[in-house]
Amino acid sequence: MGVLLTAFLLAVFHYPTSGDVSTALAALTGTIGTIVGAYFGVQAGGSGANKAANQAEVARQAAEQGRQDAEQGRQEATTTALKLAAAASPEVAVAVTGEPTLGTSGQATTPGGAGP
Repeated sequence: MGVLLTAFLLAVFHYPTSGDVSTALAALTGTIGTIVGAYFGVQAGGSGANKAANQAEVARQAAEQGRQDAEQGRQEATTTALKLAAAASPEVAVAVTGEPTLGTSGQATTPGGAGP
């Protein structure tokens, strides 16, 4: 800021018209403006990158939570299906699966207890 003010004062006393002063200061003000603009541009870009990284992490965590919830639901459904299958009579098992069940001897049986 001090450099710009010093250059302005020197140009005002050195050049007789305002057009000459502005011409003399154009290179300096353009350079300073470019540096300041680049600085704030980098700051804004860095802020945007941090925000995007945070949003990506939140999305990853939400996806992981959804995967865990789905896995828990699958395990609960499997447990329930196994309990229902264990409690079902052989007739119900054949009606649901279309397959004969294994009796206590390990032989396939059909409803009514008769073997093949």
